[in-house]
Amino acid sequence: MARPQTDYVLQHTQEIEKLLREAGSGRIDSEVEKLIKIIEKKHGELNDIGKHRRWSESRYELANAGRKLIAKIPEEIREFRKAREYIRSHNGSTLRIAMLERVTTKLTFTRSRLERSITGLTRMGLPSAGFEGRELNPAAFEPYFTLRHPGKSAGGMPPATFRFTGPAGSEVTIEMEHVRGLTYGGHGHAIAPEHLGTFRNRNARSFKVFSAGKLRFQLRDEGETSVQYLASDLCTRRKFTVTQLWRGAGMRHGLFVDVRYAKKLYDLNQYDLKYMKLYTGDGTHPDSVCHYGSKEMIEALQSLNHSYGRALESGEFDEATTTVGDPLALTVTYRRPKQTKILVNDLSLPWGGRFKFEGKQKKKGHSSHKWGNDVDISINPTNGITALQANWLRRRGQEIMGVQPLDEGDHLHFRVQQN
Repeated sequence: MARPQTDYVLQHTQEIEKLLREAGSGRIDSEVEKLIKIIEKKHGELNDIGKHRRWSESRYELANAGRKLIAKIPEEIREFRKAREYIRSHNGSTLRIAMLERVTTKLTFTRSRLERSITGLTRMGLPSAGFEGRELNPAAFEPYFTLRHPGKSAGGMPPATFRFTGPAGSEVTIEMEHVRGLTYGGHGHAIAPEHLGTFRNRNARSFKVFSAGKLRFQLRDEGETSVQYLASDLCTRRKFTVTQLWRGAGMRHGLFVDVRYAKKLYDLNQYDLKYMKLYTGDGTHPDSVCHYGSKEMIEALQSLNHSYGRALESGEFDEATTTVGDPLALTVTYRRPKQTKILVNDLSLPWGGRFKFEGKQKKKGHSSHKWGNDVDISINPTNGITALQANWLRRRGQEIMGVQPLDEGDHLHFRVQQN
């Protein structure tokens, strides 16, 4: 069933048509007649919205046709007043003059009523749904939205708002599912989130959460009804299916929501780091997308690279070897270590979030690599790293990063504070 505003629009339109035909001896302007037919057609579509699924377009087209009709009425009134003055100046029929005066007065009044109905229709006349300030359109292709996480230190993810209008007691169901991770440069953040997120009731009636991904509630008596969604993990895509039912009719909306890190992360591969080698230690996790860091982390690694280079070139890591030949001759030689570069393992992914490794989280310890502030640096002897190099990295890395590293056995885990 259509809402009262649509019935009022049709009623006022039909009154205008009747007045125009009365003043025009059964004839009306062709453009005006076309607008009236559009309004009648769109009103019918809105009454049968469960079948047509064109609610949003029909409402807009009805409102636009109504506004155009409103704009045409003053022209018609001017023509009728000219006709009235012509008849009066030629001593024409007083009945005709009286009719034209009555029609112009009623047209002015009915035009104002139609304008008020159009305003009511566009504001909240029919059931409507929106997400984050955008109206959802059941007839359009499922839209995409992006939510941006400000970071762990910023207090967590701000809520996103669903809002609804419609008859009091209308039932709304929201179902949510994880679709996949986001794709970047051939790399998929495909790990499913630990949980889909949570919903918070603002002013809905009979609010009930059935599971992590489904809730149902009813609209309040007047104004907008809203619920909030709080996303969980970064770099994931969710699909929402929203079903809104009222008085035997209804509509369904589909939308996708991506969750990304709000702050910019920088690709370490883009910097000239002569004494660093970026790697991941496996062939399934492309190097090109594992080394994104915050501005502070990139600057710290640049400083570490330069400092390491000076130490290496000065022979700080050279190992002395003594060769005993003649009893009076000892030969001491210095040899550079086999591995001359700092081996930098994972930082963060381009949009933050958890790592993927064969469809699973890379490892539990990587849960901290979401924000671009963490880096793993190898001290594994099997990679050619000597004890001199490992000790230097512990000491100098702490000086540059400003925090003591976590020794994970085969690598050091550093973290910097982000401004």
